[in-house]
Amino acid sequence: MKKAILLLVILSILSNTSAATEYATFESFYTESIGWDSVIWSLIGAAVIGAIVYLTGGLGASALTTTIGSTIGEILGYSGAVATKVGLAFLGGGAIANGGFGIVGGTVLITAALDFSTNLIIGYSIENYTANYNKLAFIEQSKNMVNLPLPIQSDGSQSYEVAIKMLQRIDKEQPLASSQNRLLLQRALEANERSINNELLNVTGKKLQLLTFKSLLHSSLNDYTHAKETAEKAIRYAKQYGYKSSLPEFIYALATLYDEKANITEITELFFKKAILTEPDNLLIPIAFTAYLDRIIYRYTTNDSSINETHINQVAHIAAHHSLRKYGIVNLSIIMVRYFTLLKFQQQNITVIATSTNDTIKNSPQAVKKLNVSFTAYTQLLADGKNTLNILLHQSLDDLRDEQRQKVETELRQFRSLMSEYEKDEKRLATLITSTSVP
Repeated sequence: MKKAILLLVILSILSNTSAATEYATFESFYTESIGWDSVIWSLIGAAVIGAIVYLTGGLGASALTTTIGSTIGEILGYSGAVATKVGLAFLGGGAIANGGFGIVGGTVLITAALDFSTNLIIGYSIENYTANYNKLAFIEQSKNMVNLPLPIQSDGSQSYEVAIKMLQRIDKEQPLASSQNRLLLQRALEANERSINNELLNVTGKKLQLLTFKSLLHSSLNDYTHAKETAEKAIRYAKQYGYKSSLPEFIYALATLYDEKANITEITELFFKKAILTEPDNLLIPIAFTAYLDRIIYRYTTNDSSINETHINQVAHIAAHHSLRKYGIVNLSIIMVRYFTLLKFQQQNITVIATSTNDTIKNSPQAVKKLNVSFTAYTQLLADGKNTLNILLHQSLDDLRDEQRQKVETELRQFRSLMSEYEKDEKRLATLITSTSVP
C-alpha cells in the first residue's frame, strides 16, 4: 500500500514537472525568434510614415522600404520583394483591401486613408451591393494576408524535427502559396502526421506539440477547416493534461473567422483574447492582432451582416488591456490605421452612391439602404476610433529613448490631425445624404 502511495506521489511530481514545460504556447514554437523585440520600436510611427512608401511606389523611400523588408517581412520568414510586400501588409497596405472593397487596390486606399482627402478613388457597380460572403474567395484572398510565421523551435520528437528541417528549405523569396512552398508544407505535414498517434508521446506532451504544429501547418496552407479541427483537439488535449494552449487557441479563433455563421463576439472573447492575455509578453502579439483583425475587416467589407463595428472595437479593447502595455503603442497604432482605412471606405461608399449618375445605382433600393448603413457605420467608426486614439494618446512614453519618443509624438500628432479631418467630414457627408437625388 505504501509503495502504491509512493508511486502515486512520484507520478504526481513527474506530471507537475512535465506540465511546467509547455508544448502549445507561442513561446514553445518561437522561443528562438530573437531579434523581434529589438525591432518592435522601429515600427513606431511606421504605420503613418509607411504612406510615403505607397505614395512613391517604394522608390522615394528606399530606407524605409529596406527596413520593412528586412525586419517585418524577414521575421515572418520571407526575403526580397516578398518580404517587402508582407511588411506592407502588416502595416495595413493591401491585406485589408484585397478583394473586399471592389476598388482599384489596397495601396491606393491606405494612402488615401492616411493622407486625408475627399476625392473619389473607387468605382461601384450594382454588384457591389448584392455581393455576399464567399468563403472560397476569402480563403483565396488570405494568401495575401499576414499570418503567423513558420516555427523555428527545432526541439521535439523525431518526426517534428524532420518536419522543421523540411521547412528550412522554404523559398523565402516566394510566398507560402507558391506551388513549391506548398509542396514543402504538405510534406512537413505528412512527416508530422507519422508520429502524432504514438501513445507514448502522451507522457511527455510531445503529442500536444505535434497537434499544435499540425494546426499551424494547416493554417499556413490556408486549410482553415482542418486547422480549426486540429486546434480544437489540441485545446482539449492541453486542458486534459494541464498544459497551456495559447497557440492553438489563437489558430482556432483565426480559423473560425472563416465559418459562415461564426459568432465573432464569442470567439474573440473566449479564444483570441485568452490566447493573447495568456502570454502578454509574446513577441508575436502585434502580428497576431494584425492577422486576426484584417480577417475581420475583410468580412466587414464584403456585405457580411454577421460582422459589424462592435467586433473591431472588441479587438481594440483587448489591445488596450493593461497587461499588454509593452506593445500598447504598436498594437493601438496598427488598429488606428485600420480605423482610418475603414472611415475612408465608408466615406467613399457614401460619396460614390450619393453622387452617382448611374441610373441603376440611383434607383436601387439596395443603394439607398447602403447609403444609410454606411453613414451609420461611419459615425460609429468615428466614435470608436476617437476612443481608441484617446487610449493611444495616454500610453506612457517614459520607457522610450529620446529618438523613439520624438517618433511616437510625431505619429500621435499625425493621428490626431487625421482624426480631426474625418470628424469634420461627418457634417459634409450628412449634408450630402440629405441633398442627394437618390430616392
